Amino acid sequence: MGAGGQMTKRQIVLGGILAWVAVHGAIFGAGMLFGGGIETLTHFGHSTNSQAPQCQEDEVAIHGGLDDWYDPDLPLACVNFEEFPELYPFDYEQWRAETYRDGFMEGYNEGLSDAANTEIGEAWSEPPAPEPTPTPAPTPEPEVMQVALTFYTCPPFCPGDTMANGQPLEAGDVACGYALDTGQRFVFNGAEYTCEDRGGGPYQWVDFWMPDHASGQAWQASVGQVGEIVLVQ
Repeated sequence: MGAGGQMTKRQIVLGGILAWVAVHGAIFGAGMLFGGGIETLTHFGHSTNSQAPQCQEDEVAIHGGLDDWYDPDLPLACVNFEEFPELYPFDYEQWRAETYRDGFMEGYNEGLSDAANTEIGEAWSEPPAPEPTPTPAPTPEPEVMQVALTFYTCPPFCPGDTMANGQPLEAGDVACGYALDTGQRFVFNGAEYTCEDRGGGPYQWVDFWMPDHASGQAWQASVGQVGEIVLVQ
Protein backbone atom coordinates (compact mmCIF):
# COMPACT_ATOMS: atom_id res chain seq x y z
CA MET A 1 0.00 0.00 0.00
CA GLY A 2 1.42 3.39 -0.96
CA ALA A 3 1.79 6.55 1.01
CA GLY A 4 -1.58 7.79 0.06
CA GLY A 5 -3.28 4.65 1.44
CA GLN A 6 -4.07 3.00 -1.97
CA MET A 7 -3.35 -0.80 -2.71
CA THR A 8 -0.78 -1.59 -5.33
CA LYS A 9 -1.49 -3.89 -8.28
CA ARG A 10 0.59 -6.63 -6.73
CA GLN A 11 -1.39 -6.60 -3.54
CA ILE A 12 -4.67 -6.88 -5.48
CA VAL A 13 -3.50 -9.96 -7.37
CA LEU A 14 -2.24 -11.64 -4.21
CA GLY A 15 -5.54 -10.99 -2.44
CA GLY A 16 -7.50 -12.57 -5.32
CA ILE A 17 -5.42 -15.73 -5.19
CA LEU A 18 -5.96 -16.07 -1.43
CA ALA A 19 -9.69 -15.57 -1.83
CA TRP A 20 -9.88 -18.32 -4.55
CA VAL A 21 -7.92 -20.75 -2.37
CA ALA A 22 -10.22 -20.10 0.60
CA VAL A 23 -13.41 -20.68 -1.39
CA HIS A 24 -12.24 -23.95 -2.98
CA GLY A 25 -10.83 -25.15 0.32
CA ALA A 26 -14.24 -24.66 1.90
CA ILE A 27 -15.95 -26.60 -0.91
CA PHE A 28 -13.47 -29.49 -0.62
CA GLY A 29 -13.91 -29.63 3.14
CA ALA A 30 -17.68 -29.75 2.81
CA GLY A 31 -17.39 -32.60 0.31
CA MET A 32 -15.15 -34.58 2.56
CA LEU A 33 -17.52 -34.13 5.46
CA PHE A 34 -20.55 -35.24 3.43
CA GLY A 35 -18.79 -38.29 1.96
CA GLY A 36 -17.50 -39.41 5.33
CA GLY A 37 -20.97 -39.25 6.79
CA ILE A 38 -22.42 -41.46 4.02
CA GLU A 39 -19.59 -44.00 4.38
CA THR A 40 -20.17 -44.13 8.13
CA LEU A 41 -23.88 -44.75 7.68
CA THR A 42 -23.26 -47.42 5.05
CA HIS A 43 -20.69 -49.22 7.17
CA PHE A 44 -22.99 -49.17 10.15
CA GLY A 45 -25.83 -50.64 8.20
CA HIS A 46 -23.58 -53.32 6.69
CA SER A 47 -22.27 -54.30 10.08
CA THR A 48 -25.81 -54.65 11.34
CA ASN A 49 -26.88 -56.86 8.42
CA SER A 50 -23.72 -59.02 8.60
CA GLN A 51 -24.66 -60.39 11.95
CA ALA A 52 -25.69 -64.09 12.09
CA PRO A 53 -29.43 -64.42 11.20
CA GLN A 54 -31.75 -65.54 13.91
CA CYS A 55 -33.07 -68.78 12.41
CA GLN A 56 -36.45 -70.04 13.50
CA GLU A 57 -35.13 -73.55 13.89
CA ASP A 58 -38.13 -74.79 15.79
CA GLU A 59 -40.49 -73.74 13.03
CA VAL A 60 -38.26 -75.20 10.34
CA ALA A 61 -38.01 -78.52 12.17
CA ILE A 62 -41.74 -79.07 12.52
CA HIS A 63 -42.53 -78.63 8.83
CA GLY A 64 -41.79 -81.32 6.24
CA GLY A 65 -41.50 -79.16 3.14
CA LEU A 66 -42.57 -76.11 1.28
CA ASP A 67 -45.83 -77.79 0.31
CA ASP A 68 -46.90 -77.65 3.97
CA TRP A 69 -45.36 -74.37 5.08
CA TYR A 70 -43.42 -71.43 3.76
CA ASP A 71 -42.30 -68.33 5.66
CA PRO A 72 -41.32 -65.58 3.19
CA ASP A 73 -39.53 -63.68 6.00
CA LEU A 74 -37.32 -66.60 6.92
CA PRO A 75 -33.71 -65.95 5.76
CA LEU A 76 -32.55 -68.41 3.10
CA ALA A 77 -29.60 -69.32 5.34
CA CYS A 78 -32.09 -70.78 7.82
CA VAL A 79 -33.56 -73.25 5.35
CA ASN A 80 -32.25 -76.81 5.63
CA PHE A 81 -32.34 -78.07 2.05
CA GLU A 82 -32.23 -81.66 3.18
CA GLU A 83 -35.68 -81.12 4.72
CA PHE A 84 -36.86 -79.37 1.56
CA PRO A 85 -35.77 -81.65 -1.31
CA GLU A 86 -38.00 -79.75 -3.74
CA LEU A 87 -35.53 -76.83 -3.51
CA TYR A 88 -32.66 -78.93 -4.85
CA PRO A 89 -31.74 -78.09 -8.45
CA PHE A 90 -33.12 -80.68 -10.93
CA ASP A 91 -30.40 -82.88 -12.47
CA TYR A 92 -31.81 -84.05 -15.79
CA GLU A 93 -28.87 -86.30 -16.66
CA GLN A 94 -29.06 -88.12 -13.32
CA TRP A 95 -32.84 -88.51 -13.65
CA ARG A 96 -32.48 -89.82 -17.21
CA ALA A 97 -29.78 -92.33 -16.22
CA GLU A 98 -31.77 -93.61 -13.23
CA THR A 99 -35.00 -93.84 -15.22
CA TYR A 100 -33.38 -95.70 -18.10
CA ARG A 101 -31.54 -98.01 -15.70
CA ASP A 102 -34.66 -98.81 -13.67
CA GLY A 103 -36.73 -99.33 -16.82
CA PHE A 104 -34.10 -101.59 -18.36
CA MET A 105 -33.77 -103.70 -15.21
CA GLU A 106 -37.53 -104.02 -14.88
CA GLY A 107 -37.89 -105.12 -18.49
CA TYR A 108 -34.89 -107.45 -18.18
CA ASN A 109 -36.28 -109.11 -15.04
CA GLU A 110 -39.70 -109.51 -16.62
CA GLY A 111 -38.11 -111.02 -19.69
CA LEU A 112 -36.34 -113.61 -17.53
CA SER A 113 -39.43 -114.57 -15.57
CA ASP A 114 -40.98 -117.99 -16.10
CA ALA A 115 -44.33 -116.44 -16.97
CA ALA A 116 -42.79 -114.33 -19.73
CA ASN A 117 -40.89 -117.30 -21.11
CA THR A 118 -44.07 -119.37 -21.02
CA GLU A 119 -46.00 -116.71 -22.90
CA ILE A 120 -43.26 -116.45 -25.50
CA GLY A 121 -43.14 -120.22 -25.84
CA GLU A 122 -46.92 -120.39 -26.29
CA ALA A 123 -46.92 -117.56 -28.80
CA TRP A 124 -44.15 -119.08 -30.90
CA SER A 125 -43.48 -122.67 -31.66
CA GLU A 126 -41.12 -124.21 -34.09
CA PRO A 127 -42.92 -125.24 -37.26
CA PRO A 128 -43.08 -128.98 -37.76
CA ALA A 129 -40.42 -130.42 -39.95
CA PRO A 130 -41.77 -131.38 -43.35
CA GLU A 131 -42.23 -135.07 -43.76
CA PRO A 132 -39.90 -136.51 -46.34
CA THR A 133 -41.57 -137.50 -49.55
CA PRO A 134 -41.44 -141.27 -49.70
CA THR A 135 -39.39 -142.53 -52.56
CA PRO A 136 -41.40 -145.08 -54.47
CA ALA A 137 -39.79 -148.43 -54.58
CA PRO A 138 -38.55 -149.16 -58.05
CA THR A 139 -40.54 -151.74 -59.89
CA PRO A 140 -38.26 -154.72 -60.27
CA GLU A 141 -37.52 -155.74 -63.76
CA PRO A 142 -39.17 -159.07 -64.49
CA GLU A 143 -36.66 -161.88 -64.48
CA VAL A 144 -36.94 -163.95 -67.61
CA MET A 145 -35.31 -167.22 -68.55
CA GLN A 146 -34.88 -169.04 -71.84
CA VAL A 147 -35.85 -172.70 -71.35
CA ALA A 148 -36.28 -175.82 -73.44
CA LEU A 149 -39.97 -176.80 -73.91
CA THR A 150 -41.27 -180.41 -73.89
CA PHE A 151 -44.36 -182.31 -72.75
CA TYR A 152 -45.14 -185.69 -71.11
CA THR A 153 -48.40 -187.70 -71.12
CA CYS A 154 -50.32 -190.55 -69.59
CA PRO A 155 -49.10 -193.20 -69.87
CA PRO A 156 -46.59 -193.47 -68.39
CA PHE A 157 -47.33 -190.50 -65.99
CA CYS A 158 -50.98 -190.45 -65.12
CA PRO A 159 -53.05 -188.34 -62.70
CA GLY A 160 -52.63 -189.46 -59.08
CA ASP A 161 -49.01 -190.51 -59.50
CA THR A 162 -46.71 -189.05 -56.83
CA MET A 163 -44.53 -186.17 -57.98
CA ALA A 164 -41.13 -185.10 -56.67
CA ASN A 165 -42.74 -182.78 -54.09
CA GLY A 166 -44.85 -185.63 -52.72
CA GLN A 167 -48.12 -184.35 -54.19
CA PRO A 168 -50.31 -186.32 -56.65
CA LEU A 169 -50.04 -185.45 -60.32
CA GLU A 170 -52.87 -183.34 -61.74
CA ALA A 171 -53.66 -181.50 -64.98
CA GLY A 172 -51.55 -178.33 -65.31
CA ASP A 173 -48.54 -179.69 -63.41
CA VAL A 174 -45.02 -179.32 -64.77
CA ALA A 175 -41.58 -180.75 -64.14
CA CYS A 176 -38.57 -178.38 -64.18
CA GLY A 177 -34.81 -178.59 -64.67
CA TYR A 178 -32.53 -177.78 -61.77
CA ALA A 179 -32.09 -174.14 -62.82
CA LEU A 180 -35.52 -173.69 -61.17
CA ASP A 181 -36.21 -174.56 -57.52
CA THR A 182 -39.11 -176.74 -56.55
CA GLY A 183 -42.01 -174.40 -55.81
CA GLN A 184 -40.76 -171.68 -58.20
CA ARG A 185 -43.65 -170.03 -59.98
CA PHE A 186 -43.47 -168.68 -63.51
CA VAL A 187 -45.64 -167.42 -66.32
CA PHE A 188 -45.60 -168.92 -69.79
CA ASN A 189 -47.89 -168.08 -72.70
CA GLY A 190 -50.22 -166.08 -70.35
CA ALA A 191 -50.71 -168.87 -67.77
CA GLU A 192 -49.03 -169.34 -64.36
CA TYR A 193 -47.36 -172.60 -63.41
CA THR A 194 -45.43 -174.01 -60.41
CA CYS A 195 -42.43 -176.32 -60.53
CA GLU A 196 -43.63 -179.40 -58.57
CA ASP A 197 -41.86 -182.30 -60.30
CA ARG A 198 -38.44 -183.18 -61.66
CA GLY A 199 -37.22 -184.89 -64.82
CA GLY A 200 -34.13 -185.88 -66.76
CA GLY A 201 -34.12 -182.91 -69.16
CA PRO A 202 -31.64 -180.00 -69.57
CA TYR A 203 -30.64 -177.60 -66.75
CA GLN A 204 -32.97 -174.84 -68.00
CA TRP A 205 -35.98 -176.89 -68.98
CA VAL A 206 -39.77 -177.15 -68.41
CA ASP A 207 -41.80 -180.31 -69.13
CA PHE A 208 -45.59 -179.73 -69.34
CA TRP A 209 -48.02 -182.63 -68.57
CA MET A 210 -50.58 -183.31 -71.33
CA PRO A 211 -53.56 -185.69 -71.09
CA ASP A 212 -52.58 -187.57 -74.31
CA HIS A 213 -49.96 -187.68 -77.04
CA ALA A 214 -52.10 -186.00 -79.74
CA SER A 215 -52.86 -182.91 -77.63
CA GLY A 216 -49.17 -182.75 -76.63
CA GLN A 217 -48.02 -182.70 -80.26
CA ALA A 218 -50.52 -179.95 -81.14
CA TRP A 219 -49.25 -177.87 -78.18
CA GLN A 220 -45.59 -178.43 -79.13
CA ALA A 221 -46.24 -177.32 -82.69
CA SER A 222 -47.75 -174.05 -81.45
CA VAL A 223 -45.00 -173.04 -78.91
CA GLY A 224 -41.85 -174.48 -80.47
CA GLN A 225 -38.87 -176.19 -78.90
CA VAL A 226 -37.56 -173.17 -76.92
CA GLY A 227 -39.48 -170.45 -75.10
CA GLU A 228 -39.20 -167.64 -72.55
CA ILE A 229 -40.68 -167.86 -69.08
CA VAL A 230 -41.12 -164.97 -66.62
CA LEU A 231 -40.26 -165.83 -63.03
CA VAL A 232 -42.74 -164.75 -60.33
CA GLN A 233 -41.02 -163.48 -57.18
